[in-house]
Amino acid sequence: MGLLPFLLFVGSTNTVDVNGVRVREDSFNLLGLILAVIGIVLAMRSIRPLPGVTRLRPILAVFAIVVCLVQILVSIGLLSTRPIVSALWPDSDLPPLTFTELNEGNLGLVKGLLQKDDLEQIKQGIAGYKLNAIAEGNRHGSYADVCHGGRYRVDLEAVNLLPDFMSAEDRADLERRVAADHRTPPTVADCTPRNTSYRMGELVDRVNRPNALADALIAGYLEKHSQ
Repeated sequence: MGLLPFLLFVGSTNTVDVNGVRVREDSFNLLGLILAVIGIVLAMRSIRPLPGVTRLRPILAVFAIVVCLVQILVSIGLLSTRPIVSALWPDSDLPPLTFTELNEGNLGLVKGLLQKDDLEQIKQGIAGYKLNAIAEGNRHGSYADVCHGGRYRVDLEAVNLLPDFMSAEDRADLERRVAADHRTPPTVADCTPRNTSYRMGELVDRVNRPNALADALIAGYLEKHSQ
């Protein structure tokens, strides 16, 4: 009785959004309140130990009462489960990510460059992929800073890492290209559900894919020349 209302909701919800950011949410779950009260009544009847009945029964009854009391607080809006859900599943309120690993087509591009064994072409390939990853990563990071308390879904330090075989000139050239791709930083007014869907979802995939391509090129080149 106390757990079921966490999955079912029959009542009313009132939310207040400012610039796309939810600043207040009030709810009243009538079904949850009714079931919690019924659960407490049933549990109270089970607390008194009976002859021939396991001692575990009153312990479970006390636990059920506690759960139902919590459910009452949640149902009338005095307690929110959102912090608990966010702690257990940090990205539960963010859009899902679709990129998991490089496909055969992507790996074919990497293998093609590695087979040529031309360091300059390989460095150009790495720089091109890193340019996309770093530029998109910066956009994701700036939005996350303003709208999601700095909750990055990408390791920006790892994205910015370059292999030792890239010279200081290579690195400086990449920095210039990244700087040339600079965009206007977002403001609180940009914190909308639509922007979050893109900048905390699809944009993250657009960081991870080229960065994975760059990492595959780096790993392949180092492996080939360590033999």
